[in-house]
Amino acid sequence: MLEVETGLSRQKEEFAMKIDSLNQRREELQRKEQQLKDSLFKFEKFLKVRYLESVLEHSQDFDEIKDIISRYDTLAASNQELLERSRHAQEKTHLLRLQFQNQTQIARLQAKLEESVLKTQRHQQELDQFLMHQSQKSLELGQVKMAISNLFMVVRNHLNGRLQGGDIRNMLDKIGQFLVDMTAITQESAQE
Repeated sequence: MLEVETGLSRQKEEFAMKIDSLNQRREELQRKEQQLKDSLFKFEKFLKVRYLESVLEHSQDFDEIKDIISRYDTLAASNQELLERSRHAQEKTHLLRLQFQNQTQIARLQAKLEESVLKTQRHQQELDQFLMHQSQKSLELGQVKMAISNLFMVVRNHLNGRLQGGDIRNMLDKIGQFLVDMTAITQESAQE
């Protein structure tokens, strides 16, 4: 057991030493990285100054480096403004396109609605005509039934109430039989 604890203790020490070593290495790498960044920044600054001096030598438009930098700043600001205007114009174009698509869809839906309204009106007219025709037929049927009922009452009265009513078909059968009987009687009388 003591050996195991000693082994673990040794491993912990080795691990701690490795961690310390890695931390030191990381700090050293961070310092080197910062040094490289600083060197790169100085080199870029040197290149810019050399470039600006070269431009100044070959240009008749600028007297000093600060004039070139001022001109660059002005152009950069103008470029940024133009980019912003372009972005705004693209957004506006997109919104107008969406609005146009919506208006087109609304126009299509309006046309469909108008077509549906016309169809509905046409169907309503057809239905009204059908109902009027049916109403006329019902009225005529009612008048025919009334005439049959009245004729049946005349026949019944002629037979001194010996006929029983019923439905229209029964009344028609009895009226028909009465007419056949009356025709036969009339023909017999005419022959005598």
